[in-house]
Amino acid sequence: MIGFIKKIGGLVGGFFSSPTVLLVLALAGTLLVQHLRIGGLEGDLRAAKSDQALLQANRDAWVQSAENLAMLLVVQVEERQRAQDAANALAELLQKDDDTVYTPLRQAIHAAPESDDGPVAPVLARAIGALP
Repeated sequence: MIGFIKKIGGLVGGFFSSPTVLLVLALAGTLLVQHLRIGGLEGDLRAAKSDQALLQANRDAWVQSAENLAMLLVVQVEERQRAQDAANALAELLQKDDDTVYTPLRQAIHAAPESDDGPVAPVLARAIGALP
């Protein structure tokens, strides 16, 4: 190895003939290359940290959006349940009205003698016919 360095030193001549100087130059070159690589890696690290911050901000926005949608879904499910309960209560009330009001009235109409029948105005006949 030293013979090789002396050969290179002989080719370059003068100042560069010393193996120590050549070794120092090789070390300096290696350090320069490493410094440039470290600078590139530091730049990559800064870019990655910037990307990470952006991704975290986007993630936080999506999480907030998902939480808002989940709350809206809960509200809509509750509203649907209240609407279903109200519809069931109304159906039950209408059934009670049918049982207590309309069924006896229909039975009385059907049981009435024919002598109770008479002419009815067409508008009144349509209104009566439309009753549940």
